[in-house]
Amino acid sequence: MEENIHHEDSRNKKWLEEISEQSWNPELIISGFAIYATFSLPKIIQEAFNTYTVNYQINEGMGNAMMPALISAILISASQILSIAFIVHFILRGFWVGFLGVISVYPKGIDFNRITVYGDYGKEKLKSKMQNLDVLADKLDKAASIVFALAIMIILQLISICLMYFLFIIIYNIFQNLLGKVLYAKYENLLLFAFLTLVMIPTTSVIILGQKRFKNHPKYGKWHYHFAASFQKIFLPFFGDHIQSLLLTFNSTVSHKRINIINIFVGIGFMFMMGFNLFSLLGTSPFKLHHFYTSYTRETFLLNYYYENQRPSDKPRTFTIQSDIITEPYVRLFIAYHKKHDDFLDSLCKKPIDDKKKSKYENRVYQDEQKLECLKNAYQIRLNDSTFAKNEFMFYEFDDDNKGVMMYIPSKICKKGRNQLKVIANKKYNPDTRPYEALITFWY
Repeated sequence: MEENIHHEDSRNKKWLEEISEQSWNPELIISGFAIYATFSLPKIIQEAFNTYTVNYQINEGMGNAMMPALISAILISASQILSIAFIVHFILRGFWVGFLGVISVYPKGIDFNRITVYGDYGKEKLKSKMQNLDVLADKLDKAASIVFALAIMIILQLISICLMYFLFIIIYNIFQNLLGKVLYAKYENLLLFAFLTLVMIPTTSVIILGQKRFKNHPKYGKWHYHFAASFQKIFLPFFGDHIQSLLLTFNSTVSHKRINIINIFVGIGFMFMMGFNLFSLLGTSPFKLHHFYTSYTRETFLLNYYYENQRPSDKPRTFTIQSDIITEPYVRLFIAYHKKHDDFLDSLCKKPIDDKKKSKYENRVYQDEQKLECLKNAYQIRLNDSTFAKNEFMFYEFDDDNKGVMMYIPSKICKKGRNQLKVIANKKYNPDTRPYEALITFWY
């Protein structure tokens, strides 16, 4: 029985060794496909975030606006890290294959006796310094193989962070619904502080107990292990054992100095990538390189997402007209209706009601007319110095599922040259920060 088990173990070990020796074949294929796939992931995540923003985000609170943006930025950064890892792997494997080709033709490597570029002293120095191609090829092989493990370990950790943020969003919305919007707005900062405290207390405990004098203590060492194991199950609910196996493998085989350098390098790179992606998701730029350039105020800057012929396809619509130069008889103003506008409209209008004297279809039309009337009264449209007495809105939906209302403004009432179209919502604003919803500049 023992002989069979030993034979089985030997066969499995031999099979693993053979697979590891030939792993570069599937690695190259996987890298080729993965490079293409991961380049398309940021756009998919961006589209998913836009869909959430337009159709599911109910307000501008921390849990409904900032946290989903953070999750999206982390996922985009993770996909970019994967792209970089696969590209690096592909390049390393390319060099490795090239080295193998040279080794197969010149198996003896460097023949120092035939080198004419250096003298005797130089040749002796090179003999002690230079490595044969087979040694370099072996190092490249190991480096290329380990890139996959490093990338997967980082990605799994980032996904776990996203799951933690997602848990925060669920708790945030549960408390919001239990307390009500008014009461929750009053105590939001207090609840956020309480949530962060609940996270920080066990985190601090693990760090303190992780000190050498504690984790090797006969009594406190047990607490350190249980705290750390519980943390792993909570914050790494999926693939937790896999991540820990990778971490322990690196921790026990790679020097701590090298691990710290890698962590610092990856951490700085990731924070830079995430910050840039977060700014991009929110539609702003983190770089201001010119002293006398605009800060992108709507009064002085032509924002391309206001114009349908210039609007980036990866940004959801808010307010648009057909172009920055109008030659048609009408200016087509589109006002997007996002899910988060429900609170504003609920505070302004009553819910549509049926007319018992009308048929089912007539009631549908009647309800839609009431909804449209609510939207008409929700906004003021101002062209230059004139305000429209009545908004002629009609519901409209683009092919990409952007819903809202359209208003046709006769261009004959525009002045020749520059015109400005203001959209003002009938709600309270802080005039110093946001006096209106949109200011669209165009030429007629």
